Amino acid sequence: MPSRNAAIVQWADTHVLGRPLSAFEYNGGLLAGPGRWKLRHLQGLPDGLAGSEVRVLQEGADGRISAIFIGRRSLKGLWITRGRMPEALPDIPNNAQIAMYRGRVALQCYQQR
Repeated sequence: MPSRNAAIVQWADTHVLGRPLSAFEYNGGLLAGPGRWKLRHLQGLPDGLAGSEVRVLQEGADGRISAIFIGRRSLKGLWITRGRMPEALPDIPNNAQIAMYRGRVALQCYQQR
């Protein structure tokens, strides 16, 4: 998992994190899960994540995207942050089960009731 995490973080750093929301085309996503805005027309998601939505979870004080969710309708997916977790997540409402890996990637899985 560490090498896959590194590839995912590298993709996020290159294409999304640290950029303002206004740099992207976006709309409301199809998921009922985390994040308000779905980013559109992104280049080459890492292997295994093609077809997933990329949603903005948080913007930093500088107005740049600081956390994203990559997932599908199952509401399972990955959170990727600009900084290290959990320090990077203080303003994100947490109604999900989050399993953090070392560094900047976490796995989310909503529990059905």
